[in-house]
Amino acid sequence: MNETLEMAAGALSGLGGLDRETLLRVLEHLREGVYFVDTERVIRYWNRGAERLTGYRAEDVVGQPCGAVLLHVGETGQVMCGGQCPLLDCVERRCEAEGRMWLKHEMGHRVPVMISAVPVLDAQGRALGMLEVFRDATEELALLERATELERLALLDGLTGAGNRRFAERVLEQSWEAWKRYRWKFGVALLDVDHFKALNDRYGHGAGDAVLRAMSRTMVGGLRSFDFLGRWGGEEFLLVVQSVGREDLLRVAGRCRELVSSLEVPWGGQALTATVSGGVVGVEEVETLGELVELADARLYCAKEAGRNRLIGRGVVEIGPCLALGGLAEDCA
Repeated sequence: MNETLEMAAGALSGLGGLDRETLLRVLEHLREGVYFVDTERVIRYWNRGAERLTGYRAEDVVGQPCGAVLLHVGETGQVMCGGQCPLLDCVERRCEAEGRMWLKHEMGHRVPVMISAVPVLDAQGRALGMLEVFRDATEELALLERATELERLALLDGLTGAGNRRFAERVLEQSWEAWKRYRWKFGVALLDVDHFKALNDRYGHGAGDAVLRAMSRTMVGGLRSFDFLGRWGGEEFLLVVQSVGREDLLRVAGRCRELVSSLEVPWGGQALTATVSGGVVGVEEVETLGELVELADARLYCAKEAGRNRLIGRGVVEIGPCLALGGLAEDCA
């Protein structure tokens, strides 16, 4: 048990006269999801109820920023893991917080939950972190229908099932805010389908739509459960990859590129294939969120000019399983 969780367990156990081990056993047997985050909102404890309700195993999320895993969304579609985080408000005001929101399941869909959050303090009144308890709210059928409609109309792209532009922009804003406040690294890859117009012209827009759908499903399968894929516009997709340095960012984006290049989409008795080119940028390379997107777009253009079916990052070209260093134009580095 890490030091922060040890202290928190001690603080909580003192309330009911339980020893720490008994307290943790009780938490493990609750049907409700229970998790504890430290003052930096890094997950330090995740019970079995949380595993059941979200699909995330404790070993996959403990040590990860809360916002990179659950991506809480409020009733009007706003992403809550930035400045509107109920846990942050809870610890700053030393008060309880309650509310209804939607969290991200490991399978990618949204789960409506009712949450209650309380600050955990030591004997001197100093904050150790926050404890959140959440329960499944899907039995409220009217609420579930409303949540499903909200997801479809406000957050998801109707063709591909990926996040839409609006959702992608909100994820970017949330990730940027977490970087500025907590220095949680993330990176983006802006991907564009190669020769997409030629594919549409030759086989028709229905074929293009089928390729985009297959690509979206395939790339989601290549991402980690707390990363994000959104349709940026037309045949462009945006990956937002959490908690990574440059090499891991290239590896995650490169896996998506390779998976797409292996696609064979049945259409009219033929197997359609496609590739993507992309620009990759780590958050530490830029000063503003606008610069992040602009640089990704510039590197995407360089990848197209360099021959397509490749990714370009700072001083790196990713083609196949290998990374080639150097040799880039100055405006692509």
